[in-house]
Amino acid sequence: MNEMREVRLQLADLVREQGVLRAGVAGSAALKAEVHSLGRQVLQERAKVQALSQELENPLNVHR
Repeated sequence: MNEMREVRLQLADLVREQGVLRAGVAGSAALKAEVHSLGRQVLQERAKVQALSQELENPLNVHR
């Protein structure tokens, strides 16, 4: 009887741990998507900075 109780407790612990791990996996997928999006935004901002730097070095409208 004690052995069955211990096995049931272990099973309950494993089921609880599985739930925690599944929640963690779902959260990591969202974080991965956010990292990808932020990386894309960084690349866009770098391109803007480069374009503005080039315009400062070689202005197109010199009469401004």
